Amino acid sequence: MKARFKGVMLGMVAAGSLAISGQALAQDAGTDGPPPTPSCGDTTLFPNPIYITGSTAFEPTALAMGVQLSARTAGTGKVSLLYVQGSGSCSGVAAVKDNSDLTGVAHYFPAGLSGSTPSCTIPAGVKADLAVSDVFYETCGLGTRASTITDALGPAQAMIIVVPAAAATAPLSITVEEAADVWGCGQRGMVMPWIVETAIQQRSQSSGTQNVVAHAINVLASAFHGTQNTGTGNVINTLLNMDNDNTLRPTMKVTIADPNTAVGFIAADAYDTGTNRSKLRALAFRGFEQNLAYYADSAPDVFDKANVRDGHYVVWGYEHLITRIDTGGAPLSSAAKNFIDWVQGNTTSADNAPNFNTVDVESGAHVIPLCAMKVQRNADGGFLSAYSPADPCSCAFEAKVSGAAPTTCTVCSDDTTCSGATHCHHGYCE
Repeated sequence: MKARFKGVMLGMVAAGSLAISGQALAQDAGTDGPPPTPSCGDTTLFPNPIYITGSTAFEPTALAMGVQLSARTAGTGKVSLLYVQGSGSCSGVAAVKDNSDLTGVAHYFPAGLSGSTPSCTIPAGVKADLAVSDVFYETCGLGTRASTITDALGPAQAMIIVVPAAAATAPLSITVEEAADVWGCGQRGMVMPWIVETAIQQRSQSSGTQNVVAHAINVLASAFHGTQNTGTGNVINTLLNMDNDNTLRPTMKVTIADPNTAVGFIAADAYDTGTNRSKLRALAFRGFEQNLAYYADSAPDVFDKANVRDGHYVVWGYEHLITRIDTGGAPLSSAAKNFIDWVQGNTTSADNAPNFNTVDVESGAHVIPLCAMKVQRNADGGFLSAYSPADPCSCAFEAKVSGAAPTTCTVCSDDTTCSGATHCHHGYCE
């Protein structure tokens, strides 16, 4: 059996959950079944639609934005975010590259949404306004990115290696070498206690989450061992023995006899939302050339992603916003332009401004706004370098996720309150 690394672990991830649900099937009195699924093309129900495909890891952030936008009254009024299901980062990128029609169903996020996420049916002939990808365009293996496609950076997202909370004797940490053996060799990797092939969970080679992990552990995303899952919610359900008839294995229900043998990976926003932190336990990760294993957060029961933001926790990537552009570099879809501006916090016209604060929404959705990052990378799994955002928001980010800004942060309304080389950014001197 493999000997386990015994290093000190700094920073811990706290408790939360979001298993992305299907349509709410509330029945009206006197009916024999659920109401019919509406068409996404019904502009009365879904005004100003934005069709988004790709990463399932980004959906919690889209949900937070969508609930706000569906209650928008200014400018062009309500906006409907329609998040296409069953895709995955690279499948979404391919749909934009090929300008192919979308099929199936999309989740939508009505104002006041609570509980299950409803769905609508995508009409024929609809194209994606944009794809969201957890990885750079080039990682998807689709060839050189054409000049007609842009890859704009959205917030940073950590990927978390998790085990069930019931895995009382499972380790607290995992090294890059162990992770390479677990997902590169499966049960033959002989890394205790993860030696049951079906209890090891993966996504698929088109998953951005899997590609981020693959680059962190130096194993091809197409060569992963373990049970395949279509999305973040599927991984969570399988780890918790709530296998929900995954479409990748429609005739094979996976049962994990011993929770100590179960291991998988999910995006941090899913781990942090709802009750998943009480059902799952994050593992600290030691990367290449590191002496210690680190959690994504700095302490138990916090959400500051301090170890991601300063480069200690290395399993992370950007949320990429992929869309088609004209010869001048402007998105062909005005809906895509608006969405990218809103995600990046760019100043927009009064007619197209969002009805939410981008830093607040992204922080509350447990992704990291770029303005709160202190490191950057130019390729998935690539070297890190220092990053100094032009409009920093570290204090505002920590105030949102912790309930109070650090004592080193000074509240301001303009630069007159700030001293030294600091200026007033997002209500704090930085």
